[in-house]
Amino acid sequence: MHQPIDDGARTFTGWLGTIAQKPHMCPIRYLSWKAMPKELKKECWHLVERKYTVPSNLIAYAVLKTFTLQKIGKAWRDHKLWLKNKHYIPNSRNEAQIESEKNKERHSRQDDLHSAGSCSFAVHAAKKAKVDGHPVERVALYPIVHTQKNGSAVNPAVQAKMDKMKELFADPSNQLQSSNTSGSIAWSSDDVYAKVRVGCNMEMGMELGYSETVDDHLLFNYAITLIEVILVIGLS
Repeated sequence: MHQPIDDGARTFTGWLGTIAQKPHMCPIRYLSWKAMPKELKKECWHLVERKYTVPSNLIAYAVLKTFTLQKIGKAWRDHKLWLKNKHYIPNSRNEAQIESEKNKERHSRQDDLHSAGSCSFAVHAAKKAKVDGHPVERVALYPIVHTQKNGSAVNPAVQAKMDKMKELFADPSNQLQSSNTSGSIAWSSDDVYAKVRVGCNMEMGMELGYSETVDDHLLFNYAITLIEVILVIGLS
C-alpha cells in the first residue's frame, strides 16, 4: 500500500502524466524508463516538491517518491506507445523494435493479467473496505481486480486460482483471525492468497506494497496515512 487512494489521487496521477510528456524532462529517445538518467528523474521529483507539500517523515517521503516516479515512468511508456501508433512508419529493424519484440514476448508469458484498469489495486481495496466497514482480505480482493465486465475471469489460469482460493477459504481455519488489519487490507504471510500465489509473480502483493514482515507492513500503512493527509491538503 504505497500509493494515494483518496479522491484527489486521480487528479494527482493525471498531473504526473503531463510531466511524462514534457520532452525536456522525459525525452523519448531512451529505450526504457530504467535507462532514463537519474538526473532527469530527480528533476521530475523536484517539480512535484515545488507544487505539493511532501511529508517530512523519512519513510513517508521515500514511499511517496517511489510511487511518484513509478507513475511517471508508466505514463512515459504509455506516451511513447501512443506516439509510435500515431507516427511510426515500419522500416528496417532497430534497437527499439528489437526491445519492443522482447517486451511482447515477455508479456505473452504472463498468465496473471488483471482487470483493474487505471485504478490501482489499493484504490479498489479502499473502496471495498469502505463499503464493508472493515479491512478486506486479499482473497476477496483478487476476484475484484481479475474479473472482466462480463463476470468471467480474465483467463483460465486466473479462474483456476480463484477456484482454489474459494475452496481453501471455505475452511474456517484458513480465515484470518488475529492478522494485521490496519489500513484497507487484512492479511497475513500464510493467508489463503499467499498459499495459492506462492511461487508465482506476486504482482498484486507488489502493487499493494506488501512487505515480508508485519512490522514493515505497519510502517507502510503509517506512511500512507501521512501521504493521504498531505495529498488532501495539497489538492484541496
